[in-house]
Amino acid sequence: MPTLLYCDVDGVDRTFELGPHPVTIGRATDCQIRSDDPRMSRQHARVFFDGQQCWIEDLGSANGVFVGRDRVSRAAIPPGEVALVGSILVQVLGPQGPLPPTGGVHAQLSHWLAMERKGRAAIEDERSALARRLGELHEEMNTQARAASNELTAVLLQRDEAIARAERLEQALGQLQDEAAELHATARPGGDEPLLRERVAALGAELAAAQERLAALEATAAEAEERLDEAATERDRLRDELGAITDEADQLRQKVDAVRSEELSGRQLRMAMRVAQRNGIKATSGLEAVRLLRQQGIDPFERSTLLDIVKDEGEKSRALTTTEAPQLPKAYRQPAPPAKVEPAPASGEAQRRLEISRIQKDIARRRRRRMTLLASRLAVFVFLPTLIAAWYFYVIATPLYATNSEFVIQQADSGGASAAGGLAGMFGGSALSSSQDSVTVQSYLQSRDAMRRLDAEEGFKAYFQQPGIDALRRLPPDATDEAAYRLYEDMVQVSYDPTEGIVRMEVIAADPETSERFARALVAYAEEQVDQLTQRLRANQMRDAQESVASAEQRMNEAQLRVLELQERFQMLSSEIEVSLLTQQIANLETQLNNERLSLSDLQANARPNPARLEQAERRILTLETQIANLRGSLTQSNEGGQSVARLQREQVMAESDVATRQLLLAQAMQQLEAARIEANRQVRYLSLGVSPVAPDEPTYPRAFENTALAFLIFAGIYLMISMTSAILREQVTG
Repeated sequence: MPTLLYCDVDGVDRTFELGPHPVTIGRATDCQIRSDDPRMSRQHARVFFDGQQCWIEDLGSANGVFVGRDRVSRAAIPPGEVALVGSILVQVLGPQGPLPPTGGVHAQLSHWLAMERKGRAAIEDERSALARRLGELHEEMNTQARAASNELTAVLLQRDEAIARAERLEQALGQLQDEAAELHATARPGGDEPLLRERVAALGAELAAAQERLAALEATAAEAEERLDEAATERDRLRDELGAITDEADQLRQKVDAVRSEELSGRQLRMAMRVAQRNGIKATSGLEAVRLLRQQGIDPFERSTLLDIVKDEGEKSRALTTTEAPQLPKAYRQPAPPAKVEPAPASGEAQRRLEISRIQKDIARRRRRRMTLLASRLAVFVFLPTLIAAWYFYVIATPLYATNSEFVIQQADSGGASAAGGLAGMFGGSALSSSQDSVTVQSYLQSRDAMRRLDAEEGFKAYFQQPGIDALRRLPPDATDEAAYRLYEDMVQVSYDPTEGIVRMEVIAADPETSERFARALVAYAEEQVDQLTQRLRANQMRDAQESVASAEQRMNEAQLRVLELQERFQMLSSEIEVSLLTQQIANLETQLNNERLSLSDLQANARPNPARLEQAERRILTLETQIANLRGSLTQSNEGGQSVARLQREQVMAESDVATRQLLLAQAMQQLEAARIEANRQVRYLSLGVSPVAPDEPTYPRAFENTALAFLIFAGIYLMISMTSAILREQVTG
């Protein structure tokens, strides 16, 4: 069975031996080959072996399966070819290991992608090792510092105990010497003097031993202080080494960021990797390849370099990924020799108390200085700007009066709209068109056109150029339209509520009368805009309908004139009446003909008929037949004028049908005209004021207290963010 060689974004090569059952690749837990990359689907693809070659099948994934450069739903994996399944690169291993790629750009790109992943994994491992080493150094420094501090504390305590014991021994020795002097003055010779001398000698020996112990403890304390200084020196050395490593890492990061800021394309990065391989430089990514090449004085994008690469294109790599981890340069520093620290001279309890008092005073002084600096910073960056803002809002700012108004854009509702049929009657009262009209009116009131018209008719710019307006809101004498429009956007606030369909407008001015005047002028502009919204549409609808009615009337008149012309030319009022008269005459003649034939039959039935009567009867029959034939011929045959009754009837019927058709078209045109009139009336928009502009009697703006509190919060937040940022940066730099 063949074996799959695959690697994910971590750059680690893994193998999986195929069996008789398919192998599923995806994010699900039941997949044999799993990856948590978001580019993978839960059931992304499956790989199976049919006995001759390996096949891969897409299971409906979002990002698809690629064999070579083609996206496939099911395809065989040739030996040496790379298949991309989401974020996983898959290759079939041969008997001798990884087969060479099939060649081409895709194989080289797949190889570079695998190298990039392995390089990233190596960098992550190196970074993790560096972090662990830094943690160990920190722990070692802290351990040494704590051990030296504990040892120094113990030695100092022993020294204090030895000093106290020596003092007690000296006091006891003094008392014994005093007692010995008294006894020597009062006692007899040869009495207790030898005992006292022995006791004094014993106390002197004990005092000498205590002094030697004290000297030994002081030496031990000096050694402990020396070791503590050595530990501090070692800590400083390690901190300097750590700072040097951090600086070197920052420099490398800055160089990589500088290369990344050039926004090199993927093709340029791939060319840099190829140039690095050609020059024997091991790079883990395209950006690092550019940095290393430029560090050695090689321009990877020079034309001659690219031509050399094309000429000297070497053999492609045989493996899916690189087998050796990139060796990153490491800096080793020689540890500095420990500094010699002179032992501190012995000090008494009074000196320790003085030192503690001095330290407490220094701490209090520093605390007072910090509080003073904090108070000064707050005063400069928070309280002073807040006082300036409050002074502006309470003293300098011009009182502003806001006039509020509300209106709605309504549409005329016609009762005949439903009779006109179609969607016009169905959506006659919908809010869609009203919403669009309200948005259009809102946009117009907030446009430069409305500002210019208000300035031309009401003097908007001249009003806000008055010296009574404060400097922040006053327009300069040569103010441009853009500056006036920016002020107009602040002074005129228009909002639209789509749920209620109400347009709300707030107009602000320095006095209530002007505020109301500006508001009423803008409402009038809005009414004119509403009137103009559908005027062209209504005019076009009525014009088209009227033209259709006029055309139908003209054609109907032409059809009626044609019928009249036919009647006058052929002197026949109605072809149907003429045909009915001819048909009636033919029927009467046929009746007479039948009677004459019966009479002739009766005469011929006599044995000796009268010849004169027979001849007369035969002539009458012949005459009747001739008349009937002439009448029948006049119906279908042309007469002397060249027209038959049938042709005349057809022309007259066609003319009358044309008249009827034109009458029907005229009736439809009239209906369309009526429908257009109804639709035009329904398209009428009008503005209905819900809240009329009324001048306020108290200033609306500025809201001094709210604005001052907001300014205080803003300045305090800015100061807090700056102080926190500086503290974090200071901790990162010093720690």
